[in-house]
This record gives sequence, structure tokens and C-alpha cells, in this order.
Amino acid sequence: MNLRISGEVLEAFPATRVGVVIATQVDNTGGSTLLSEIKERAIEDLRRKLLACPLDEQPNIGAWRETYRAFGVNPKRLRPSAEALARRISKGRPLPEISKLVDSYNVASVCHLLPVGAYDVAKLEGPVELRFSSGGEAFRPLGEEHPTETTAEGEVVYSDDESVLTRCWNHRDGDRTKVTPESTTVVILCEAAHPSIPTDDLRSCQAMLRRLVAEVCNGQAEALLLDRDRPEVEVGTGPSEPSGPVREA
Repeated sequence: MNLRISGEVLEAFPATRVGVVIATQVDNTGGSTLLSEIKERAIEDLRRKLLACPLDEQPNIGAWRETYRAFGVNPKRLRPSAEALARRISKGRPLPEISKLVDSYNVASVCHLLPVGAYDVAKLEGPVELRFSSGGEAFRPLGEEHPTETTAEGEVVYSDDESVLTRCWNHRDGDRTKVTPESTTVVILCEAAHPSIPTDDLRSCQAMLRRLVAEVCNGQAEALLLDRDRPEVEVGTGPSEPSGPVREA
């Protein structure tokens, strides 16, 4: 499958980096005691972090708010996905329980305060591109049977040959390519667009995702980074070397 960042997005946001994890041979059924333990630790760690530094002052959160404003979106109205998850925890609510893989990448998002999302590769049609929308493109949000929204002109979206896959970069995922218990090959994306977000944060998030794919979902995973120097790549969806055990969130 092909993944790319459009030249227009890189011109507007030259620090854009997308950490890609290709997960294969995934078992996304049932539950995981290990994942439950990791989620509990992640929630406790974030609550301690927020006591020392409120969510509004967390650097990665602030960077993503600035990015949203730069393409014309009010981040207090439409929040970046990482902030939405962290805000749930700050209000004493648990993380959503959806499936092992989805819960795993939500944990990685919370641990690094970076947006993380995923697509079922079998449901993708053609290449996946991060691009600006021309406006008026139909979008079917998670849980909807038909499109209920349209994009704004200048909005940053992911898309394939069939439809828009996300709204506002990472605010909301589409239903067509969602990860389900039947998904076995999945592309997971963690993102940074502001130069203040360290690339090491992305690489740490990728490493955690690879471990979770291996230990929670009994899958294989490979990782790569898209950026200004490597804006497009053809990635395989076959097995790779297994990752090491998960030891900490």
C-alpha cells in the first residue's frame, strides 16, 4: 500500500511527520489482562502528569492546538484526538473500550499526548494521502451508515481513492475503514505537525505500538517515518520481526 503527504501540506506545515506502524497477523478478538494493566498505569501516569502541568499547558497539546488554528479550525470546538482522550481522563472518565488494537493505540496516544489513529488495510481503496480538502467532500463518521458531514475548504484530511477518511487531520475518523475485531492487517499513524514536537516522541510512540501489537494482539509490526525528506512510501503488509515484550506504559 502507498502512503503519502501532499506537497501542499508540507509547504504549509514543513515539520509534518507521520509515524507509521504496519501491524499484520493481528488477533483483535477477546480481551487482554495485560492491556488492562497497561491502561490503568497509563491513566494513573497521566493524572499525575496533569497535576504537575495542566492539560492546557502540555507542550504537545499546545502544539496541536496551534496546528489546528493554522488551517482554520477552532481547537476548543473540534479537538485534536489526543486532547479529547486526555480530557476524558482529566474528568475522571475511563478510556473507551472498543477492541484490543484500538484500545492499544488509544493508550499509546495518552502516554505520548500525540494523535494516533488506524485503518483496516483491507478496506482501503488505493493510496492514502494527507492533503487539503477542496471543501464539500462527503464524510461518514464512525457509527453512521451514510455520510452526514462535509469537509470545509482548506481542512486537512486523510483520504483514499474512495472517500475522506478523517475530519480535521485527526479530530474524527470515518466509519468505512474502521478497525474491527475481524481486522488482521492495520496501518496505525501517530502524528506531529509542529516543530516543537520532538521526533523522539513519535519514535517512542511507534515503539510502544509495536510492543502492544506483539504482546496484546499476537501480531507482527514494522515502523517507518514519513516527513519532508520522505513524503511517500510503498509499504509491505507481510510479516516482520516480532517486537519485544511490553514492560511499561
